Amino acid sequence: MYDAKNQLLPLAFAIVEKESTDNWAFFMRWLRLEVIGDNRFFCVVSDRHLGIKAVFQDPHLGWDESTNQCVHRYCSQHIAENLFKHVGHKREVCDRFIDGVNKCKARRLREMLQDFEIGCPEAIDYLNKVGKRNPNDEDELPCPEKLYQAEDGAQMSCQHGQVWSDQVTKLLQKRIEKGRDMTVIPYCTGHGLFEVLVKGEKIPTRRNQPKLEYTHRDFWYRVVVKDNNKVECECQKPQLTGIPCSHFMAIVREMRYDVNLYVNPLYRISIVVQTWSGHWEPKGNQCE
Repeated sequence: MYDAKNQLLPLAFAIVEKESTDNWAFFMRWLRLEVIGDNRFFCVVSDRHLGIKAVFQDPHLGWDESTNQCVHRYCSQHIAENLFKHVGHKREVCDRFIDGVNKCKARRLREMLQDFEIGCPEAIDYLNKVGKRNPNDEDELPCPEKLYQAEDGAQMSCQHGQVWSDQVTKLLQKRIEKGRDMTVIPYCTGHGLFEVLVKGEKIPTRRNQPKLEYTHRDFWYRVVVKDNNKVECECQKPQLTGIPCSHFMAIVREMRYDVNLYVNPLYRISIVVQTWSGHWEPKGNQCE
């Protein structure tokens, strides 16, 4: 878990004899009851250990995806390491996966998968199985939302009056600068519909060499600014992260919007302080 400054936040730990289905069930049930609470939705990111996967299939542990108690997603680093082994230790395939898997834009994901279809079809075969509960079940549909941000479709809410963490403040400033060179065209005046032109956007090209190569193309992005201070952009960054993208920052410049209205309140510096306000109790004599 991360705090609003993108720092790793330890929630809880357990000391057990081994990593097993029973021990994961014990830990996750305890975590739900004693740390998180029954009525809080959580996204859990993990490797694909069978004991962890079993937790999300047991309706009695508090982590049932089918009842909207949580969502379970897979760590891209673990998948990359397994992909590397599966495709015969081709480093360029692993690097291409790492480059593409965390992109928010659906187009970037499609480009990565097209590269694999042409140059490494065995990578596609492996990735289509990764998200399944049973990778060997031919009838089970792939679950790309467990692997790729671009397929996740998460939605975030926004409020007004925040002072942002250092990281978010720097990111907003960076995106303001990036948006200065973009062209904004309003559609349906008063309805919050825009097109934003990015000239010469850098994109990876298909290549036969291990090193990534890039080209530049012009792209149009559809951006919708809603009445409830939510922003939807085809790049998906506002929806997935709760932080306005550079395309929306171009609109902010043209329309004189208050960008603070459109940032998720979880990034407030006051939230950072609250996050770390708890304390650990000393354990005392280790013999006890």
